[in-house]
Amino acid sequence: MRPSSQPTVHRLLKKHSDECGTGDTWQAGHDASLYNQLYSKNRALYSALQRTQFVPRRM
Repeated sequence: MRPSSQPTVHRLLKKHSDECGTGDTWQAGHDASLYNQLYSKNRALYSALQRTQFVPRRM
């Protein structure tokens, strides 16, 4: 999921949870958003490590 599409997904999930009277759908969307944020940060870190030509030492 692209970061730019997250607000739209959140609005749709919130609308659905309001119509159904449950917060489960909204919670699932919130969890997915947190996962996407962590994934993006980890991807950026991995890219930065590749740019520095990080070479792990053997044990």
